[in-house]
Amino acid sequence: MTMTHLDHRHNPNGSGRPQDGNRSGRPGIPPGLDDRDGPNNGNGPANPVAPNDLNGANNGSGSDNPAALGSPSDIESPSALDKPIGPEVPATPGKRNRPNNRNSPHNPSAPDSPTRPEAAPDPPGPPHPVAKTPHRALADVLHSMITDPSVVDEVVAAARTSPEVARLPVAENRRHVRVLLAAGLTTFERAYEGAGASGDRGEPVEEDPRAALLGADRAVQGVPLTGLLRGVQAGRRRALEIGVARGRSAGVPDAVLLDAMLHFDRHASAMERQVIEGYHTAELELARTARDARTQVLRRLLHGDPAVHPGAEEVLGAGLHPDVRYHCVLSDVAGPVQAHALERRLTVPGGLFGLVDGRLAGLTPRLPAQLDPDGPLLVVSPALTLAEVPAVYPLCERALRAADAAGLRGPHHLTDLAAETALAAQPDLARLLADRLLGALDPADGFHRELALTALAYLDHDRRLDRTAAALHVHPNTVRYRLAKLARATGAALDPPAPAGPDGGAPATGPAAGSAVPGTLRWWWALRTWLEG
Repeated sequence: MTMTHLDHRHNPNGSGRPQDGNRSGRPGIPPGLDDRDGPNNGNGPANPVAPNDLNGANNGSGSDNPAALGSPSDIESPSALDKPIGPEVPATPGKRNRPNNRNSPHNPSAPDSPTRPEAAPDPPGPPHPVAKTPHRALADVLHSMITDPSVVDEVVAAARTSPEVARLPVAENRRHVRVLLAAGLTTFERAYEGAGASGDRGEPVEEDPRAALLGADRAVQGVPLTGLLRGVQAGRRRALEIGVARGRSAGVPDAVLLDAMLHFDRHASAMERQVIEGYHTAELELARTARDARTQVLRRLLHGDPAVHPGAEEVLGAGLHPDVRYHCVLSDVAGPVQAHALERRLTVPGGLFGLVDGRLAGLTPRLPAQLDPDGPLLVVSPALTLAEVPAVYPLCERALRAADAAGLRGPHHLTDLAAETALAAQPDLARLLADRLLGALDPADGFHRELALTALAYLDHDRRLDRTAAALHVHPNTVRYRLAKLARATGAALDPPAPAGPDGGAPATGPAAGSAVPGTLRWWWALRTWLEG
């Protein structure tokens, strides 16, 4: 076969067809480079040899036969165009030719060329975590504070350092702390919405109206404004301390914490202004009605402040009479709607009820005939003169807390709760006593708790085995067995032997036998304290 060169510029008929063989009609394409030519493209009668036709159907001289051009290194070599063309390969009739590389399966002239498999796609990996901005991390910290009961309890404890706020039910304090924490989170997220890493913020945060509702509630409940603000500020400080500590633990930069503290301070100041506005607005509304004017008289009577003690005319205007004795009644009902419903059931002619320190309280010459023993907890004092009421009202508050801790319901006379009220006032002494008498017991041991519950029931039922067994739904022998086990575990008997008579005879009876009462009281107090944890 005639050897020639690839450079067809030295051959006017290098395309393998007549000069008009460019049938593509496309400008800029040299004749003979139209790959749409048929099986005789370049081998037709016009050019029987056409060794350098680049468009032949695998004719050994076209681009579809890379083997004819040598290795890639030869192509890149400066003398590549001087190398001879390889053996001619017959054309494939009727097949449209496409350019192929050396390893293509469509290149029969290179059967020994290995086919490179197509690379498999990389398996999908885990999604890349989206990096949090410092402000988003701080918002997550605030979210965790709202849902953490221990944080709410700490803020409530700080707020209750105000005596006026401490008079409210704990549940009421907790509800409002949650509301204010949620309001703080909302305004923080709005302030930093769309903030980038620099923390740039847009419009100032709007004030939250929930603060005004808090102030209005406290005005209706009779909490003094100064005491309310002391509680709000104490809770605010504690919430800020917890937020800073948790933010640092979460890796929030100090610069972001400082910026958030400044924002929180502005928000808290706005909240306090709304609390005050809501309080004063509610006070004005209350002063417009005769009923709420009577409630103000009741509050001043119960608190006993000489500076604001109502005069005789105000007392008479409220429906009370200086010559009548009244029972002081205090309930555990705090909500205005529930308080109004209970007030309707308790009110008798000549009585006066209203919300005082967050709970329904009142003075009544007599109690209704029927009171639900499973209804709201009520503490009722003996009948008193109006001058005696201010000294007894704090006792009713302490008795209510003691009864609530004991899980009591329904009405209870103040004097019936004397022991619980007195003992609850000495929690430190109670813990010392429980440690001394019951220190050998394990509070986490179910059997030990069963022994303590049996002993307490035994004391509550006048040390009667039959009555204790009936209350516990067990056999009297079971009660006897448990008391013996308790005595062995603690080293002290619940029923100490009665003291001997004056001459060593029979045990004393009558008033002298009352010396066993303090021992019973100590056991009862220790058992209750230990069980309450």
